[in-house]
Amino acid sequence: MIEELKGWLETNQYKLGVFGTGNHSCGFPNVPHVRVQPDHSPIDGACTLLVTATEVGKWALRYPTNYNNWVLYETHQYSNQEELKEILDRIITTPKGCWN
Repeated sequence: MIEELKGWLETNQYKLGVFGTGNHSCGFPNVPHVRVQPDHSPIDGACTLLVTATEVGKWALRYPTNYNNWVLYETHQYSNQEELKEILDRIITTPKGCWN
């Protein structure tokens, strides 16, 4: 399942990995997932999206990264590929304020 999910993410041109620097996985749940790189971090630190078979979680890692663990920032459930794409497209991009 995870290999199929990874293939779908790559086919849809999502960048895999982490925004910023965060090389460890301390704090992540022990479930099969694929990491997707957002284009920003909501905090001063690193950020990644953990995509599982049923949900997308936005995880943040404060600097200094070697002294902190990943923390869940927000989570979204999905039940099909259209919902997954909608969620990823919404949370992967930098939020825009009224001044943009």
